[in-house]
Amino acid sequence: MSILQQGQWLTEQISYPQVNSDEAKEIVRVAMNEIAEIAAGIHLSAQSM
Repeated sequence: MSILQQGQWLTEQISYPQVNSDEAKEIVRVAMNEIAEIAAGIHLSAQSM
C-alpha cells in the first residue's frame, strides 16, 4: 500500500461516524503523523539523489 493509498484509507476512516472515541482519534492522529514523517523522508531522499 502506497503512502497516498494509506492517506486515502485514513481519510475514509476519519469520515466514518464511528470514529468518535478519543482512542480512535488518537490512533488516527499518530498514524497521520507517521505518514507525514515517512512522506517527508521520501521527499528528502528523492531530493538528495
